[in-house]
Amino acid sequence: VGQMQHDLFHVYTVDQHILQVVRNLRRFTMMEFAHEYPLCSRLMAGFERHWLLYVAALFHDIAKGRGGDHSQLGKADARSFCLAHGISHEDTDLVVFLVEQHLSMSATAQKQDLSDPEVIRRFADSVKTERRLVALYLLTVADIRGTSPKVWNAWKGKLLEDLYRATLRVLGGRAPDADAEVESRKRDALTELARLALPHQVHKALWDTLDVSYFMRHEAGDIAWHTRQLSRPLSLAKATGQAPGVTVKARLSPLGEGLQVMVYTPDQSDLFARICGYFDQAEFSILDAKIHTAKNGYALDTFQVVTPMLNVHYRELTPMVENDLRHVIEQGGDLSPPRQGG
Repeated sequence: VGQMQHDLFHVYTVDQHILQVVRNLRRFTMMEFAHEYPLCSRLMAGFERHWLLYVAALFHDIAKGRGGDHSQLGKADARSFCLAHGISHEDTDLVVFLVEQHLSMSATAQKQDLSDPEVIRRFADSVKTERRLVALYLLTVADIRGTSPKVWNAWKGKLLEDLYRATLRVLGGRAPDADAEVESRKRDALTELARLALPHQVHKALWDTLDVSYFMRHEAGDIAWHTRQLSRPLSLAKATGQAPGVTVKARLSPLGEGLQVMVYTPDQSDLFARICGYFDQAEFSILDAKIHTAKNGYALDTFQVVTPMLNVHYRELTPMVENDLRHVIEQGGDLSPPRQGG
């Protein structure tokens, strides 16, 4: 009780945080909150003996402040509690697993490449069963939501849901098939382009310069957006015989939070650092960056960024980002020093 957590994420003491996580799990069971996290509410409704998740929540951080790995120390406490209270071996194993691995799903989703089939396969091997996967997903969402009102965002939610769904497919016996996934995304992107009434072959100028890794790392909606935005500059370049210049396009993120920014430019040294320096100076935080170099030597990079100003001024920020970032890339020169140092 009253144990402070000295990190960048937790604003509550350990006891406050634990109760917040239990509260968040309980909200998944209540119909009036089903609109907040529909997938979590559906999964919780079908989860047998969901009170086991409350037990895991109570013990997941119980060992903080003792020194050592709190997940390992808490796992021993959870096992002793379950056995002392007559909880079955199967359910005890679930609770112990959740306490021991409560950080693993968040770490995998946020720090590893979810387009890599090996990442998904390794995570599935560690989870082993669908019941464990569902329980870990629910606890992870509740845990992140319980660290601070500012830590959770739509992008983290999407990463966790993507990892959950990809792992579920593997546990169901569907091995990751990169070729099938790429073809599916291409079909969906072409359908979206047709819906926008773009010419039938408009995609070829861009897609012929892209390899499998691009299509594995971008969803169909993003592929269609890139293609739509780049079709005109690529067509003009072909007609004039000149290489296309720098293209920067921004839009409100499809996740409904932050901006999605696309950069298409001849590759150059320090390009990534230059773009990140611009976002730092403009007081944007980068949630995600997908970096790709096409076969024609052009960089096609996509960033998810947020700023405290976005909720009110995103319409004004979109052209500002497009114009200012394009100017920064075209101008070149020395890199800007970090705004906050370090």
